[in-house]
Amino acid sequence: MRMEVNINEVIERLYEPAKEFVIENQIARVSSLQRKFRIGYMTAAKIMDRLEENGIVGPYAGSQPRKVLVQK
Repeated sequence: MRMEVNINEVIERLYEPAKEFVIENQIARVSSLQRKFRIGYMTAAKIMDRLEENGIVGPYAGSQPRKVLVQK
């Protein structure tokens, strides 16, 4: 039996832990979220976009990591 997973539910569940991870480590990379939470690129990118919308990280900067705007 295959379990259907709604990406929005995954994002909701992981948003706060991801926010804490980014602020604690002062690293905002999609690949870091992928490794830490064992999620795919699309899910990690959507979490990063939400972090940007909420003022936690700066905008996409090409190959550079995003700037973390919130200090611990």
